[in-house]
Amino acid sequence: MQHIRAHVLVCGGTGCKANGSKEIQLTFARELQKFGLQDEVMVVETGCHGFCEIGPLVCIEPLDILYAHVKVEDCDEIIEKTILGGEVIERLLYTQNGVSYQRRDDIPFYKNQHR
Repeated sequence: MQHIRAHVLVCGGTGCKANGSKEIQLTFARELQKFGLQDEVMVVETGCHGFCEIGPLVCIEPLDILYAHVKVEDCDEIIEKTILGGEVIERLLYTQNGVSYQRRDDIPFYKNQHR
């Protein structure tokens, strides 16, 4: 059995899809093959994350990182810096009132919700 290093959870809700999440999902799959990580990193299309205005959304597990407004051009950087390097890409985090949030559950929009 192969060790799974990470899961890339790409929001597949209507709002995110309208903003290109399917292309992001396909790009991650293609780029992970180039890096030789296709057996170590799973790309999963999820249901709606509920915060469409900041989509497309991508969660990196088990690092508990939520990236907002992700573009196809961000996929390589996410693989290199976050998945391989464990580094958080600050510019992709949700920011409100000057505060950046790495974890979805810390974002005020989600904080008091029970999923």
